Amino acid sequence: MARSQAIPADILKIAECIWQRIDVRGPDDCWEWQGRRGVTGYGRVFLPGGKNWMAHRLAAALSGKVPGAGEYVCHTCDNPPCCNPNHLWVGTEAENVADMVRKGRQHHPRGELSSSVKLSADVIDEIRLRDRPRKELARKFGVTVYTIDDVRRARSWQHIPFSDEAAAARDAVRRSRRAKATGAA
Repeated sequence: MARSQAIPADILKIAECIWQRIDVRGPDDCWEWQGRRGVTGYGRVFLPGGKNWMAHRLAAALSGKVPGAGEYVCHTCDNPPCCNPNHLWVGTEAENVADMVRKGRQHHPRGELSSSVKLSADVIDEIRLRDRPRKELARKFGVTVYTIDDVRRARSWQHIPFSDEAAAARDAVRRSRRAKATGAA
């Protein structure tokens, strides 16, 4: 949460209630929020006056780790409901992203793992063979001609290798384009 929110004065009155909703364990263990969680798994706290807070931000602030403007409360444990102050650190968005990349946690679903996929790996070669017009293939598979172009040019489905036939078709198109560009055709 990048929004900078000052800890309200009345938060100290309810700090005890906040800590009661955290499953406090050993100093190196995750202390998971036991209250409401958002869809991403982060604990959510609704304070008087309609303020909506992330539980780990409150836990950090109550432990003296108060984020400034544009700063995040990040997890060393990568466990969204964790509120253990020993697992929390204050950093910028760039630092948080760098931490995610360093740990290999970025997720860019490709191919059939993508939630918006309309194609499957078994039809990619058929599209790459270039033996049928792109409009026809787009209609057949329920996608746009631009999607067909992206598959053929390996801007999408890059993780699926070209078959020998598809690679030959691709190379033939490239030779034809070069010939047209140089005026040899």
